[in-house]
Amino acid sequence: MINYAIPSYNRPHELAHTTLTLLDKFEIPQSWTTIFLEDSDQENKYREVLEEKYPYIKYELKKTEGIGELRTYIRKFYPVGKKVVMIDDDTCRVMEMVNNIEPFNKKNNKLTNMSAESFKIWIYNAFDALEDQPGKNFGIVLFDNPYYMTRSVSKNLRYVCGNIVGFIVQNEEPEVSIAHGEDFEFSVKLFKRDGVLLRYNYITVKTKHYAKGGICDTYGGEEEREIKAKKNLEYLVDTYPGAFTLYKKKNGKHNLRVNPYYKAT
Repeated sequence: MINYAIPSYNRPHELAHTTLTLLDKFEIPQSWTTIFLEDSDQENKYREVLEEKYPYIKYELKKTEGIGELRTYIRKFYPVGKKVVMIDDDTCRVMEMVNNIEPFNKKNNKLTNMSAESFKIWIYNAFDALEDQPGKNFGIVLFDNPYYMTRSVSKNLRYVCGNIVGFIVQNEEPEVSIAHGEDFEFSVKLFKRDGVLLRYNYITVKTKHYAKGGICDTYGGEEEREIKAKKNLEYLVDTYPGAFTLYKKKNGKHNLRVNPYYKAT
């Protein structure tokens, strides 16, 4: 059995039309899925919307200060050795890059939606790969431009986006409390712990990141969120010397570049 964990906040209708619909398509049993919510008021709202169609889904309540703390809680919730896929509440599609044209030219790369069969094969193969090496986590890329994607699996330090991550629960799971940049900190902490971090460079997702609700709505307006984001990214650069470089994008927002040559110590 593989456990599916969905961190969510104030998005019962959106969840029904995105991630839960997607898991239905992938033929994932409802009883394998747990939705992690803030409190009983949230649970009541979700049950009112979801219970008729999804009566076997489980709910777990935990008051946290942001997505970093909630992801940390989920990692510690399951017993050691359990297999868990954590998937965000706004995930519409899981896509893979394919290129079957010979001779190979990356201009022929294209993204295609994963079927139930291809998704399950990927998930089961990914967990099999974790059994054979010290790293116990896998993830995907964030960008969705197939031209820059490769049919490869990297093991060095990379940015592993939190939209879909898989892991085998360990005795010591990383703790992250920041609310923006948490995926960067999980990536570096897991790499430092294991020396290996699997990233499937040909798999990505389509999300409704700006849908109504969501934990990010609790962080204030756009300007306030950007100030907090910059502060968190500066914290990561200072805390993990050599792992990240801070830069400013054309739209004025800040982000990090990951050093793929960073050594786990």
